[in-house]
Amino acid sequence: MIKEGNKGGICLNKPEHTLFTEIRGNRHCLIEGVDKLVRYDDKVISALAGKLVLSVSGNNLTLDLLSENRIGIRGEIKCITYGGENAVSNT
Repeated sequence: MIKEGNKGGICLNKPEHTLFTEIRGNRHCLIEGVDKLVRYDDKVISALAGKLVLSVSGNNLTLDLLSENRIGIRGEIKCITYGGENAVSNT
């Protein structure tokens, strides 16, 4: 839902368990709504958000931001996938 802000801006009211992804080229990705990390190495970083798993694949991936419900990923991003909670592979 979008509503007008008091100072001329637009305010996004996101419901709980909403996943928000911001991609900046192929080198940086910001993900909000993260409940926990389920995989973390230099090739794949996967996060659980509700019943959804978001996986970022690439090379030299690192976390440059880790907060209560937000992560930032840097590196050479090649693929971003979404799937159910059983979507994380151990290979």
